[in-house]
Amino acid sequence: MVDGEGSAPANGATTQQAEQPPAWFVEHLAVLDKRFEGLASKLRGPSPATTGDESAQGSAPSAPAPVTASDIQAARAYEATRHGLTDSQRTRLDALEQQGWTYSQLSQVAELLRTSRAPANGAAPPPGLASTAAPNHLAPGIRSVSELRSLKVKNPDAYKAWIADPNNDISKLANR
Repeated sequence: MVDGEGSAPANGATTQQAEQPPAWFVEHLAVLDKRFEGLASKLRGPSPATTGDESAQGSAPSAPAPVTASDIQAARAYEATRHGLTDSQRTRLDALEQQGWTYSQLSQVAELLRTSRAPANGAAPPPGLASTAAPNHLAPGIRSVSELRSLKVKNPDAYKAWIADPNNDISKLANR
């Protein structure tokens, strides 16, 4: 057996070196501590100004305004109106919401989008809105079946022309 092998060291200094971690590990721990401190400060957010300097206090964010009953009503009205819109209209509203618009403003815009007419490119109107009837060029006053019957009695030629016109549709007339 070799001298000193398997036996306790004679010197107390060597036991202290054996119990301490290596230098590279200590450096690695220091780097990790700095990283965790940076993450913790980011999670905490900006610290409030503690100095008495007025310029520092003016730049600090103010507390948000308390939520009122009118804010809640506006949010409910907005969501109810938003529910009936198309996906593209909802996307537009989401963009405005990201810009910081209030729910009362968003509710007004959503109502305007809901009541707006269909695009002129031939797309279908939004659900829930009636489409307009074809224009009636020959007899513009005819809006119901009874008016069409009276036209037949008064002016048979105009009645025949109205029936022959492909733009006119009897099914779109009111049943009065």
